Amino acid sequence: MNNQLVKGAAYAADKFVDAGKAVNAGAGPGINHQAIAAQRKAQARADESKVESYMRNIPADFDVSQIPQKYRQNIADFLMKGKKSYADAAMNIGDYEVGSEGYIDMVSKMNAVKNSFHNLKNQFDQFGSSKKEMTQDMLEGMYSKGNDPNEISLLTSVYTDEMDVSIGEDGNLGFLGETGDVTNLNDLPDYFNKDYQNGDAIQNMANGIYKSGQPLNSSTSLMYENKLYGMIEKGGLPTLKSLARDDFFNRGGIDSITDEELNDPEQRDAVEKKLVDYYMGVFKTHASNGAAAQRTSGSSDKNNKTAAGRKADIKMKNISSVWDENVTVDSDFSMLNRFLPANMKIQKYEDNRIVITKGENIEMDLNPSDPSSIYDIYRFAGIDSSYWPDIETKKDDPLNPDS
Repeated sequence: MNNQLVKGAAYAADKFVDAGKAVNAGAGPGINHQAIAAQRKAQARADESKVESYMRNIPADFDVSQIPQKYRQNIADFLMKGKKSYADAAMNIGDYEVGSEGYIDMVSKMNAVKNSFHNLKNQFDQFGSSKKEMTQDMLEGMYSKGNDPNEISLLTSVYTDEMDVSIGEDGNLGFLGETGDVTNLNDLPDYFNKDYQNGDAIQNMANGIYKSGQPLNSSTSLMYENKLYGMIEKGGLPTLKSLARDDFFNRGGIDSITDEELNDPEQRDAVEKKLVDYYMGVFKTHASNGAAAQRTSGSSDKNNKTAAGRKADIKMKNISSVWDENVTVDSDFSMLNRFLPANMKIQKYEDNRIVITKGENIEMDLNPSDPSSIYDIYRFAGIDSSYWPDIETKKDDPLNPDS
């Protein structure tokens, strides 16, 4: 036996020190470091459990089967980057005391990743829903022509997947323009559809006026004006623009209202008046036509008028329903101009004159306060003077001077 080894072992045994006991003894009374160590161990396990919980709650890769193929790589890259950031924060959180600045920073990073994933999913859900709605409205012709054409162009580029996509750190979806500018999904312009409700209501009013067979008087005119103004005020700008631009009574909308006027907030009241004047012109035309039709139906056998005579009567009633003592230089003459040849027009001229023009030339001035001025319109509208009321002799036809 090696005596030296035995002696060394005995020496080591005599000199063995219990490190834990020595630490506790040296630390003085009241401090139990073993308990502290156990507490730290328990806290570490709690932190690990919390991290595991975070990792379990990290959003899964959402279904991209309904997302355009050109966007899927962008999504995959974003998700991968987010998961890496989340995992790094989850691994490092154990290095910090609970409640410390570093701990809170790690928690914030993990929460930011989770929120960005949820936000991205919500954004693509919104994108898909809006795309379906917009494309359907476009295909069915539901969208209003009163929308800003540039805004509609942007929306169609977005919803036909023409534009590339960018994804912000917070998961916000953006679309890249040709110049590199980004338009976020939440910043895309709204659009509105044709206001069929009010358009149909106006058509029903016009039909009812026609069927009544009675010309409009001052009371009924005021009533219908108030109804029109009420519609516009209730429906707001979309209703105003739809009634001005959509094909409810006139294909292409109302020509006398320009795009500049329609899109200028400062001209809102003037545009409303033009719009109401236009539809009141429609109502007056329907009232006159209805009254003429009723008279013709009730007395056709009695007066034995020809088809040409009945047609002339209706045309004169339409004109007289628009041209009266209330006409001013600022009135809308588009209804009257429908009865004139294409190269002729009644319009406002300098010095607040109302004139009939043929091309660039002025044919004559019109004075609304002069009762005979309406006969000048009859002449230029090509109505044979033999059908004019209260006129015995036939006048020269300005459209066929040699006749």
